[in-house]
Amino acid sequence: MQNSKENHMVRKQIYLKREQEKQIKKIARLRNVSEAEIIRTAVDSFIAQNKPKEINPLFELIGMCKGVSPADLAENHDRYLTEDYHGRKEKK
Repeated sequence: MQNSKENHMVRKQIYLKREQEKQIKKIARLRNVSEAEIIRTAVDSFIAQNKPKEINPLFELIGMCKGVSPADLAENHDRYLTEDYHGRKEKK
């Protein structure tokens, strides 16, 4: 169930090309819904197709140990990652 904040509408004024307006009117009439509903549906579809992908923070680990790796890397990887992370954090 959606909460009331998600259902709250915000008024937006937009400019459409004449052909877009004509097609929206036609679709709305055929579906027996408002033009606003057609536009909201189109916006929802656009957002769903263009959502930015969340980047997994673990990807930051790639390339942290450049060059020759220490011989004990497998055993002490946590220490090396912590040291490198704090070193990168201080440089920012």
